[in-house]
Amino acid sequence: MSMDEQEKITPYRMNLMVQTAAKITEMIVNGKYLYKPSFKEIEIVLGLVEKALHESQEVE
Repeated sequence: MSMDEQEKITPYRMNLMVQTAAKITEMIVNGKYLYKPSFKEIEIVLGLVEKALHESQEVE
């Protein structure tokens, strides 16, 4: 299988990704876990998530 075939994202999969992003955004912005977060606090949260994702990729 070529690299292009492995990295192709179908419309269905993209829809699922958008739904996931919307749920994550709602959790952050609506204060479900962090009451009235500032923009800077949201950036920190997203940075922590990104760091965790990169670290988990290195383990594989």
